[in-house]
Amino acid sequence: MKRITKQGIWKPAIGDVSDGQFNVDYADGDVFIVDNLKDLSKSETVQLPTNIIILCTQGRMQMDVNGKTLSVKKFDIIMCPPNVIVSNQLFSTDFECKIIGLTDKIVQSFLHNNVTVWNQTVYINKVSTISIDESDSIFIDHFYELLRLTMKNSERPFRKEMMQSIISCALMGLCSLLANYIPVEIKSDTPRKDIVFRNFLQLLTKNEVKRHPVEFYAKELHLSPKYLSLICKRSSGKTALEWIDEYVLEDVRYYLRNTDYSIKEIADTLGFPNLSFFGKYIKRHFGIPPKNYRIQLRQ
Repeated sequence: MKRITKQGIWKPAIGDVSDGQFNVDYADGDVFIVDNLKDLSKSETVQLPTNIIILCTQGRMQMDVNGKTLSVKKFDIIMCPPNVIVSNQLFSTDFECKIIGLTDKIVQSFLHNNVTVWNQTVYINKVSTISIDESDSIFIDHFYELLRLTMKNSERPFRKEMMQSIISCALMGLCSLLANYIPVEIKSDTPRKDIVFRNFLQLLTKNEVKRHPVEFYAKELHLSPKYLSLICKRSSGKTALEWIDEYVLEDVRYYLRNTDYSIKEIADTLGFPNLSFFGKYIKRHFGIPPKNYRIQLRQ
């Protein structure tokens, strides 16, 4: 396949994965699973479109992630947020791994109120790799084998739902491991911008009504709205408003899919001023009215 690149960087979209342009075992638009990184040539520079989780099960690999060289061995996990640039991949001859790609939307959906653990790991602590022990590797491997069995039955009804349910449990299990491996306290030498960003995400997580203007969160953090957005952009690649929308939209999906609240009750619960405003907000982000989106989520 001919790579379409910009400034020497290949930037595949998540749709490229779903359309079969990668050698993947499974793809549904929000999730993809692949067994091998060796399809990327050593000289190819790629900007990954999704969150990526890689478990090294054998051998060694080295690659540059945003210019930082990472070396991984058996029982190491690599975690990357979307849009990181990967280059200079080197693999040992016996290298094997398991890879899962997840959109931001599906990570939010799977983890919901526990998404802070993931965000703190990849955005605040900027942890790219962790080394786990053999028992934890076996724990993760069992989930992957269950996924493999489900993947083989391509004609099975509810296959996508089964895959996503298994991955949801596996991701929650990974976050439970991260809670043990990643320190939660703020170190004395933690940069101020990382502290601010962490506090902002904690505010978003704890507020039932998350749909507030950036000014609301900036005031809570004793910052200017402009400075808060700048900190968020530098720490994560997304503005404060984009983070607010991301959390609000996941709450919308959660209430539409998992509760019997009326559309008006959901709008009231999430702090929208009226039903009309809520409907326009949902249609702007999802392309269809809330009632139709609820039907789509429950199919």
